[in-house]
Amino acid sequence: MAISVREAALRLDSSSRRVLQLIQAGTIPAEKISGVYVIDESLLPRRRFRGRAMSKRMAWGFISLLSGTDNPVLGATERYRLRQHLHQLLNDNDPSGLLMTWVRNRAERLCFNVQNVALENLRNDPRLVLSGVSDQRSGLSAAHQVEGYVSQDHLSSIIADYLLVPASPSNVVLHVVDEPHLFPAPAPVRVGLVMADLADYCMAREDARVKEMMMEVHL
Repeated sequence: MAISVREAALRLDSSSRRVLQLIQAGTIPAEKISGVYVIDESLLPRRRFRGRAMSKRMAWGFISLLSGTDNPVLGATERYRLRQHLHQLLNDNDPSGLLMTWVRNRAERLCFNVQNVALENLRNDPRLVLSGVSDQRSGLSAAHQVEGYVSQDHLSSIIADYLLVPASPSNVVLHVVDEPHLFPAPAPVRVGLVMADLADYCMAREDARVKEMMMEVHL
């Protein structure tokens, strides 16, 4: 059933403004009819954020820890807190929902459409570091989709070079990092980042893969 942004906000216990942000980010697929967004009720995210997000600094520190490495930039107290969070995550019934909540500030997530003939060139573009469904460790087939990280400095040129058009649903997902020291280069990215990207989809296939990948994480 098609519903309005306001109805979607009520069902998600959120605001209309937040729903519009999620549509523009590609998290909620929507169609624009006569200038108004219409949402397929069945495509609404199955979960809401489960609390406060970590700061960007702590989110990247947690991704390092989830990947099996400590972040030396963080203090001892911060590292202890992150280890407590990791213990909670590994024992949670919905690890994807918790991970999505905590590290959502790590980067801006933008969704675009591009012609299929350009996908392979984009996938091999050195300005893009593949992650999420485009990382082989995700174990997911994504031949018709590209996902990766790009620095803020390169975003405009990539959009122009490939004629990327904001869209939902989309076949290109770009995570934009505005602080160069956080940019996850070179490939392959840390496995914790792949898990975080998969968790953003709020879909059963990606959630199941996150659970499988977390079975290989050790406290």
